[in-house]
Amino acid sequence: MAFPFRSGQFGGVQGPTRQKLDDCATKDPAHLVIGTVGEHVMLVQDALIQLDQLAFLSQADRDSFDLEFQTQFYGNITARVVQNYKNNHVPKILQPWQASADNVVGQKTIFFLDEDMAVLEQLPPVPDTKTTDIFIFFSGVQDGPAAGEELGDDAVGHGFLM
Repeated sequence: MAFPFRSGQFGGVQGPTRQKLDDCATKDPAHLVIGTVGEHVMLVQDALIQLDQLAFLSQADRDSFDLEFQTQFYGNITARVVQNYKNNHVPKILQPWQASADNVVGQKTIFFLDEDMAVLEQLPPVPDTKTTDIFIFFSGVQDGPAAGEELGDDAVGHGFLM
């Protein structure tokens, strides 16, 4: 039986990758650890990117993370990002005996990643920022400069009459 993922990030996946995600969410031996490779690793890395978890990395570490992402490799930088995510998550993602989070993606971590992605997917899309040209037409200016000439410093504001 498939794990009931709530997010499209994890729940919308099929085939062997889905099975690996299901196993990660339900079986201790299927944790993601340094050295794990596969599309399921890339989906976790992508979730961390979307959840804006890379901000603390230097540019060199971001470049290394990008390489790990492209190769679907759970490397040292991915491990650091996971550990940071778990330590800064509210609530912290810890086992009862831990004072600080480890760098493993296990049952709790995949659960919280899925929950956080489900919330993120429900947010409205961020609108594209577009620049807008604003044209101001001055009417009623008497005895001012000719069109195209700069207004004097005694004028309100600065601009050109067109």
